[in-house]
Amino acid sequence: MNWDDVRYFLAIARAGSYVGAADELGVSHTTVSRRIQAFEGSLGARLVERLPDGLGLTAAGERMLQAAQSSEREFLAAERQIAGRDTRLFGSLRVTVPYLLADHLLMRHFAAFAAVHPDIELQIIAAPTLVSLTRREADVAIRVTNQPPESAVGRRVAVLCWALYVSETLHRTCRDNAVPVPFIGLDDDAQVPDWYAECFPGARLRARVNDHALLVEAVRAGMGAAVLARFVGDREPGLRRVMDLPDRDVGLWLLTHAEIRSAARVRVFLDTMHEVLAKELAEASPRAG
Repeated sequence: MNWDDVRYFLAIARAGSYVGAADELGVSHTTVSRRIQAFEGSLGARLVERLPDGLGLTAAGERMLQAAQSSEREFLAAERQIAGRDTRLFGSLRVTVPYLLADHLLMRHFAAFAAVHPDIELQIIAAPTLVSLTRREADVAIRVTNQPPESAVGRRVAVLCWALYVSETLHRTCRDNAVPVPFIGLDDDAQVPDWYAECFPGARLRARVNDHALLVEAVRAGMGAAVLARFVGDREPGLRRVMDLPDRDVGLWLLTHAEIRSAARVRVFLDTMHEVLAKELAEASPRAG
């Protein structure tokens, strides 16, 4: 049995659609469909069937899923154990990061690391969702959380502090005229948050955006106030910090899987990133400890 065929089948089982599986595998949906059909042909049984809400597994597919998941666990465990014994500063290193950190903080440090370690190929995955360390979708995860997954090991680099920001012009206008400051939110902010309404009675939601980079630009343009990480807002010209929000403090973690943390390229990357990020974020994380 071809392991690549099994990978395609597992992606279908998880995603429930050819398009979702294609996104996970980084190929076209027609490639996924063709590989699944070939896999079914080699087995002489249908594994996948179309349902009103997507793709489902046949009875044979369900049996194959159990066997495939068991094989995947054994394969990935062996892969992690072998990778964990690698003492060379050589090879690929998959790193997953949130978009916010990739845009505003990490890329220059990744570039410096790559210059010092040219034989380590960085594969940087900026993603809005969590990427699995257990399934080796990434070797290292840089995550913003107060509850890192129990399956991962690592260190907290810093505490990311958040604050409310407005533009320089809006800050002067609101201070002089006591005008309620409109709020700029992200996609999930359907209305002005309760804490904000208490600080600025009568304030309304002026806009919502789906990206932190857009949020910064909206504040700079004077559309209203928004919550930003201090390592972003404090460095942006033309922005003024109005108030700190200590209840939003969240940890920044460097994480990997226990079985590969001893691999030389993983260890040197984690040590380097911990050193440079802890130093850079110290000023913007005054409550870190």
